[in-house]
Amino acid sequence: MSLSERLEAIAAYVPKGGTLADIACDHALLARSLTARGHVSKAIAADLRAEPLRRAKVAAQSEGLSSERLIFRQGNGLEILAPGECDVIVISGVGGKLIQKMLDQVPQVVDQAKRLILSPQRSPWMVRRWASEHQFRIVDERVIMENGYFYEVIVLEPGSAGPPLSDVAIHLGPVLAAGEDLFTRQYLAWRKEADQRALAHMRKVAAENPAVQAKIDYLLCIWQSWEEEYDGFNG
Repeated sequence: MSLSERLEAIAAYVPKGGTLADIACDHALLARSLTARGHVSKAIAADLRAEPLRRAKVAAQSEGLSSERLIFRQGNGLEILAPGECDVIVISGVGGKLIQKMLDQVPQVVDQAKRLILSPQRSPWMVRRWASEHQFRIVDERVIMENGYFYEVIVLEPGSAGPPLSDVAIHLGPVLAAGEDLFTRQYLAWRKEADQRALAHMRKVAAENPAVQAKIDYLLCIWQSWEEEYDGFNG
């Protein structure tokens, strides 16, 4: 079965063999595809909603996928997993704030995973901040465009990467901030323009709200530091 570019990018980071947990799986396209390819030994597809899981089960049956190798569970985030039950956890299609909440809810499950592959709909910096605070290192990052929107794929593995991430690395990504290819540079330009629009809006109310002024100062510092650390787009 064919996957979207975003799901193919995620699939490329799933090591061969082992057990995959596809959390907030919707119709479980990723889990079904990697099971059908024989890329994983077992997959657990989970979602909070019953109807998408029901449809995914029907599709899996029609595709001849074994119920022993592809397991469906309805439940809240990572709470459906036992510690050590899976090697790779994928969470995609929900916001960074919700991903952070899921990871914090069941630390005993997260701590025993060998790899986390996270692709938030929004606020990817929340995922990186969580990683920096919980001894997970960022081993790779990638930007995908799908249906006219940019999405990040962030790959984490347990173990300290050394000093805590800088604010620039958290906001833009330690890999992405370097802008090593044209598409990533286009993404960074889009991020900068989006922040500039946000700054213009916040300046209208900053005088009445110290918290807003603090956010303005933070964003200005981010982009100034990025210019200094990465030489802007001239690096």
